[in-house]
Amino acid sequence: MAQGDPQPLVSVIVVNYHGADDTITCLRALAEHDYPELELLCVDNSDEAARIREAVPRAQVIEAGRNTGFAGGCNLGAKHAKGTVLAFLNNDARPAPGWVSAAVAELRAQPGVAAVASKVLDWDGTGTDFVDGGLTWFGMGYKRHAGSPLADVPAAEHEVAKDVLFGTGSALFVRAGVFAELGGFDERFFMFYEDVDLGWRLNLRGWRVRYVPESLTYHRHHATMASVDAPETGRETFLLERNALAALYKNLSDETLARALPAALALAVRRAT
Repeated sequence: MAQGDPQPLVSVIVVNYHGADDTITCLRALAEHDYPELELLCVDNSDEAARIREAVPRAQVIEAGRNTGFAGGCNLGAKHAKGTVLAFLNNDARPAPGWVSAAVAELRAQPGVAAVASKVLDWDGTGTDFVDGGLTWFGMGYKRHAGSPLADVPAAEHEVAKDVLFGTGSALFVRAGVFAELGGFDERFFMFYEDVDLGWRLNLRGWRVRYVPESLTYHRHHATMASVDAPETGRETFLLERNALAALYKNLSDETLARALPAALALAVRRAT
């Protein structure tokens, strides 16, 4: 994919789990998006495929047959995708005009970039969801400025393209061939931190992940998790803590892990008590 080539086909993958209202809204927005070569795929992890097909005939709806999680759903969608670029979008997100074209332009201009991380704001555009992905001092991936009012984030931190460790899976573009080469998302994560792990693995293999602010989306935040489990079950906390440690364990060198893991475990215990 080089400058001057025809616009590549981009396959957008949306995973649904008991969130048909949000999913239909998302797919309808994608059906009207301003990028000309777009394939829409929806992986249904529940039992709402017929309703989604009827509401958005343009979308190819894939029935998983069980809840494969966000990671498994994305991987299943990728196996059905025909595009040379994969785009992952949460079902409770909406793309701004130019969301796809800005990411594609970056991939065409930068052969060493394997993934484009979109800028993600909250639903009304006043709060920050994702503008940077990095590491804590003890080695865990985290989203800088997440939850902050956008007005409080310096412009240089969110209006300028830059290399990052990872992009949020709520709005992420990846070259299809590279995604397949890496084996996709690690399905053991189920949901949460699978995006950190993927970006980390890309970087370790010499690929770049590029944050592109012109590729903009808006996100309702955690609508999917609310449909999976009630907050009192603690499952969201469990997945976040377990998967953060798993990403650290998988991707740090043995020497660095030996230094970082005790602190990471101690902090996890402290948060749980």
